[in-house]
Amino acid sequence: MLINAFQIISKTFSTVDYLLTIIGLSIVEQEPMVMKKADIQKWTNESYPKNRLSDDAVQGLHLKKNNNSISWRLLYRDSLGKQRNITIGRYPSMTLDEARKRGKELYAEIIRGNDPLKQRVEAKAQGSNTIKGYLDAVYTKVLETKKSGNATRQIFERHFSQFLSKPMPEINAKDITLWQSKMIEGGKAFSTQKRSYGALKTLINDAVKRGYLQENPLGKVSLDIVHESDETHLNRKQKRDYLTKDQVEKLFEGLELLQEKKRQGRRNSIAHGKAYLPSLDGLEFVDYVKPFILTMFYTGFRNGDIYGLRWEHIHFQHNSATIHKTIEKTAHKKPEPKTFPVAEELVFILKKWRLQNGNPSSGYVFANPEGNRLGDKAVNKSWKNIKELAGLPETLDLYTLRHNFASWLVMNGSDLLTIAKLMGHSDIRMIVDHYGHLQPKTLEKAVSESFAKMFS
Repeated sequence: MLINAFQIISKTFSTVDYLLTIIGLSIVEQEPMVMKKADIQKWTNESYPKNRLSDDAVQGLHLKKNNNSISWRLLYRDSLGKQRNITIGRYPSMTLDEARKRGKELYAEIIRGNDPLKQRVEAKAQGSNTIKGYLDAVYTKVLETKKSGNATRQIFERHFSQFLSKPMPEINAKDITLWQSKMIEGGKAFSTQKRSYGALKTLINDAVKRGYLQENPLGKVSLDIVHESDETHLNRKQKRDYLTKDQVEKLFEGLELLQEKKRQGRRNSIAHGKAYLPSLDGLEFVDYVKPFILTMFYTGFRNGDIYGLRWEHIHFQHNSATIHKTIEKTAHKKPEPKTFPVAEELVFILKKWRLQNGNPSSGYVFANPEGNRLGDKAVNKSWKNIKELAGLPETLDLYTLRHNFASWLVMNGSDLLTIAKLMGHSDIRMIVDHYGHLQPKTLEKAVSESFAKMFS
């Protein structure tokens, strides 16, 4: 009985505190209660600044009342045995369940020999209170755990360049209003504005939860709902360029010209004292650029899905192949993989590329020298060179290859639901909205034939 009683009491007090309490010599202020969800609100109303409320599920986790706020903190010891106390979020922005989850994550880091408080101090010294600083020091690791992480990082680089170096606490409603105005001027749909703004708020919320910020300055800032005029809507759709037949020929010519330029560069290097470098003359592909761009041309995949393409995703048959993979942009909502047929021309290209790389059965199709995934801007410089060599418009974006894929399918009269599936969409709304104007005769024909059959 005595042992059981001692075990029960020691859940709240340490052994030393308990013994001191028995003999009346306790010098440690005891917690008023052990934390339970139902008690938190009562404690927040009745407690005074500097009071603490300890959790009974995660050791060291507690609430501390400050003069103007309440914060979640974690008490732990570092590798040298020194007691540390780190703020992990604010209450009620961070719930009890979220605080417990974060506390367990930090303990996992501590067990691995890391000191969360030390890491935070170092990160802040590197300017992590800016969007870019936090993205580089902390949030990139969070994104790496998500299938859509690369696409999310591209959102910050593509749509928030003006915010990257600005301290997060200084971003305000006026900034967002100006940002939204520029997005509208650039022809960005409201759905794109919402998705991008959501990514920004999620990053800042993450900084709040981890204690880098006291609160999200955009917590109560919403976007203005924009209803496009017919003219604006049409102009935005028409911005989804596609390549003319002449431009397609120039694209293929530019790919070959870039390859030859790199071959000549290697010849020059060998002739000027670098004989140890291997010749590129006997290779079908001098590097990953040509097969990468042709994969995008023939599949219409987004850049991120090609960067993330693995040999395990490609299933070769005799003269055909399919790609079975999860779409990265929508992986958080639809994690199940989808199957895409591969054009005969691309089957031939991918087989040659695999043979050139030693017939691997696994790993990234387009990898860096260490075999890891390429960076998200790996082909940007080469794409610029291809446009210059081929005489293509300077404004032609690499993403145009995706629009080109859909546009030509639409203009050739392909079924819109089939096109939607090939583009990775669940229905035809995106195709009709952005590409339907390219197929007016087919749509007119569908309407006229439908009514003709109705009255026949």
